[in-house]
Amino acid sequence: MIAVGEKAPLFVAEGTQGEVSLGALLERGPVVVYFFPKANTPG
Repeated sequence: MIAVGEKAPLFVAEGTQGEVSLGALLERGPVVVYFFPKANTPG
């Protein structure tokens, strides 16, 4: 698990408009990464 303030590992994920690369986004400036549970799932 990543602690608050710790750097996230670089990753590539499938987005609604194609692949999203954390490394490419970081080249443009600071990034906030937020994960949320899929709709209609417990938790």
